[in-house]
Amino acid sequence: MSQPNIQDIFCYAKDHDLIDCSHLSFKQIKAVQNICICRTSSQGLNAETCDQCGYKRIHYNSCRDPNCPMCQAFNREVWIAKQEYYALNIKYYHVVFTVPDDLNPYILLDQKTGYSVLFEAASETLNTLAADKKYLGARIGFTAVLHTWSSTLAFHPHLHVILSGGGYTGDMRWISKDNFIFPVFVLSSLFRGKFLDKFRKHFDYKRLEDIITFNEVIDSCYRKDWLVYTKKPFDNPDTVISYLGRYTHRIAISNARIKAFDNGMVTISYKDYRDNSKIKEMTITAGEFVRRFLLHVVPKNFTKIRHYGFLANAGKKERIKSLCSITNTAPKKECLIDRIKILTKMIGHDPRLCPVCSSPLKTPYSFPLRE
Repeated sequence: MSQPNIQDIFCYAKDHDLIDCSHLSFKQIKAVQNICICRTSSQGLNAETCDQCGYKRIHYNSCRDPNCPMCQAFNREVWIAKQEYYALNIKYYHVVFTVPDDLNPYILLDQKTGYSVLFEAASETLNTLAADKKYLGARIGFTAVLHTWSSTLAFHPHLHVILSGGGYTGDMRWISKDNFIFPVFVLSSLFRGKFLDKFRKHFDYKRLEDIITFNEVIDSCYRKDWLVYTKKPFDNPDTVISYLGRYTHRIAISNARIKAFDNGMVTISYKDYRDNSKIKEMTITAGEFVRRFLLHVVPKNFTKIRHYGFLANAGKKERIKSLCSITNTAPKKECLIDRIKILTKMIGHDPRLCPVCSSPLKTPYSFPLRE
C-alpha cells in the first residue's frame, strides 16, 4: 500500500464536496486546484527517451504552487544557493517572535494587517536595539520568515529570524559580542509594545462585531509577559543557510507526517511541546484537515521571506563585499545558479543523462499545460 499524501486527501475532500469554497479566498481555491492536479496528466508532460538502451521516462509537470508539498524542494535548494553568497564568517542566532494566543482570532480576521505588523514590530525592535550603543551601536542584518501553524495545523502566527551576531559601524568596524547581543527581557518588552500599538492602529475595524472586546484583549496583552525565544548561535555560515532553508519553503505539514488515510479519516503525527516534545498522533476528518491546511495560505501578493539591515535588497551585493573584509570572510565569487547541478544533487544523477546507461536523453515530444 502506497504512502498516503496531502494530494490524496485534497482530492478525496474535493470529490466528496467537503470543501466549502464560498468561504475561501481566490488564492485558497487556487491552492486546492493546484494541489489536486500537480504532477498529473492534466498538467501536461515531458517525455524522454534513450536511443542507446531504449529507456523511456515520462515526467508530468508540477503546479509550482507555494502551498504544494511536492513543489518546494527545488525552490528551496535554489534559494539556499543564492543566499550562500551573502553568508559571512560570523555568529548567527535563531530568534522566534510570537504573540499571545488571545490575538490569533483577530490576526486571522485581518491577516494582511496582522502579518505585516508582525514583520514591522520585529524588525523595528531589532534595529532599534542594535542602534543603541548600550547594546551594540551597529547595523545588523537578518532574515525573517513567516510561519502561521502549530504542529497540529492550528493557527499560530510567528516569525523565524536568523540574526547576525554583530553589526558594522559607520566607519566600517565590526562589533560583536560573545553572548546574544540583546537582553531577552528588553527585546520581548519592546516587541510587545510595538506590536500592540501598531496592531491596534492599523487593524481593519470594519471586520469587527465587538470593538469593546477587541480593545479589552489588546489591553490584557499589554499586561502579559511576552517571551522572544532565542537559540544558541551558529558558528558556521554554511550551516546557518541550510538551516534557514528548512524554514523558508516549509508548508504547514509535510507528506512524511501523514501516517494514515482511510475512509475519510486522516492520522498525522505531531510534536506535543507541552509534554516534553513527545511525538504523538491525532486523527481528524479529511474535511477538517483541508480546513486547517488552508488557514495557512497567506493573502495574495504577501511576501513571507524578508531581509533587513545589511541584508536588505537595495545595494546588498556591494555591502557584502565590504563586510567580507572586516569579518574575515573569503571573497565572494559571482553568484551564479547552476540549476542542473542543484537537480543532480537532489535526484542523485544528471537529469540530462539516461539513469541506465548514462547516454544523453532526447525529448521527442512535450505537451505543455493547456490554457
